[in-house]
Amino acid sequence: MWPQGDDRVPCDPPAVSHDELLELLHELRAKDTLDACFDMLEVSEAFEEFTDILRDFERRHDWRWQITQNGRSGGYLVLIHGGKEPGGKGPDGKDRPGRIYCQPGKPLDMNEDFATWDAETLHARVELIWDFDQTCEAAVAAFVEFAGFHTVEETEILVPKTVKVAVAREGR
Repeated sequence: MWPQGDDRVPCDPPAVSHDELLELLHELRAKDTLDACFDMLEVSEAFEEFTDILRDFERRHDWRWQITQNGRSGGYLVLIHGGKEPGGKGPDGKDRPGRIYCQPGKPLDMNEDFATWDAETLHARVELIWDFDQTCEAAVAAFVEFAGFHTVEETEILVPKTVKVAVAREGR
């Protein structure tokens, strides 16, 4: 079993249960996924589907409710009040879309006494929160999936830039 002259004592591998092995594999995969997601934070394409999912939520709720990112790194998703002003005719006679606005900082049900809410209002709020939660999970899942199928590479691009320069006038 051991090469000639090797005096090591053979031993059985440590006993690891199936569940422990799965947990270890999950932790390793979770670390790889977490690292991939951190790498993607500065890649705008990684957020395209994420943002589309959040905007779909806002359209479903006629912009009365919106989801925004909060925190130093934008790592929190927050439900905020918002709305859409009606559109109208511009000075040129063309239809103009309404302006979408949000009201960050306006607390959501912070000091509400839910005992005073009727069943229909309470049910509508629960439905909103469930939709918010499911939307956040779908957006994060889309971001994680993108990170799992892409890597980040740095590349140098040349960006044309218009600058002003002084030109001597003719005849001087």
